[in-house]
Amino acid sequence: MSNLKLLKTIHKDVVEFFRDLSTHECDQMRMVAVYNLPCIHLLFSDDIDIGESYLGFLNDEDENVRKAAAGCLHESFMLLKDD
Repeated sequence: MSNLKLLKTIHKDVVEFFRDLSTHECDQMRMVAVYNLPCIHLLFSDDIDIGESYLGFLNDEDENVRKAAAGCLHESFMLLKDD
């Protein structure tokens, strides 16, 4: 199976998994989501709203999650084309 075909097959599962990570009760899981947001957006921009996601992370209850989101925001902008 080609990588593209495999990605299409698991598309919904990956998006749902990312959303679960983004709202997980464990701070470390939300940190994983913050660091992976640029890649997830690049692959699944039709299903993941990067602005909404970052806003959620920037308003997170955990200071480390907020700092990580603010610190890697520039990386996401570099990956964005004309979104």
